[in-house]
Amino acid sequence: MNKKLDRLNAVIELLKFQDVIHNQSDIARHLGYNRPGTISEIVNGKIPLTTKFLHAFCNYYGVNKDYIEKGAGEVFLPGSEFSKGSVGAFIKQKMQAENESKALAEEDDNWRGVPMYDIPVSAGAVTLIRDEVAPTPAYYLQIPGFKDCTFGARVSGDSMYPEIRNGDYVICKEIQSMGDIIYGDIYLIVTHSGMETVKYLHPHDEKADWIKLVPYNKSVPPTAMPKSNIFKVYKVKGVLKGY
Repeated sequence: MNKKLDRLNAVIELLKFQDVIHNQSDIARHLGYNRPGTISEIVNGKIPLTTKFLHAFCNYYGVNKDYIEKGAGEVFLPGSEFSKGSVGAFIKQKMQAENESKALAEEDDNWRGVPMYDIPVSAGAVTLIRDEVAPTPAYYLQIPGFKDCTFGARVSGDSMYPEIRNGDYVICKEIQSMGDIIYGDIYLIVTHSGMETVKYLHPHDEKADWIKLVPYNKSVPPTAMPKSNIFKVYKVKGVLKGY
């Protein structure tokens, strides 16, 4: 792409930033083009950037034609409704976006992985009171798809067999609100009393403020509890087989 097209595309991005346009179809409509794809072909260099197009574009949006053709002068003509402080704000936004992107890249580089604990989580509704001292992870699971997960832990019990077997590991993401639960999915529930269990969650048939915990193993009956009993909810995003 030549420098003239580079500058044209920069001006288009600036007009988008100011909400003057939202896409190339807006330019086509403003300049009277019947086929919106023509603008895409122009800005990508597939068809020539003509003097006629440039004149129409600059006149409509108050752009300095010399800026696009030669890189000379300000982007907008004096008195243009789009010139007041817009370039500085645009540059500031672009720099902020670049800095945020860089920070995310550094965060990715420093990500150790999901902490995996060799600690049993009951799949059979057995009460397990955790020690107050945080345990040390057995290892870290570095799979990008689980970056939003909080931890992984070993399942104990057969109520989710064969979907989740005794000794498998569940990889869990914390859910901030009961309203975010998708009924029919598998969750790890931690109650205020310390019970931990992995089950499918379903709404209660009769009580709106209760929830039903449904096992996969048909020989194990479902149980129900008040939502107020629940301390933490984790969505099971993955299962790591223990064999």
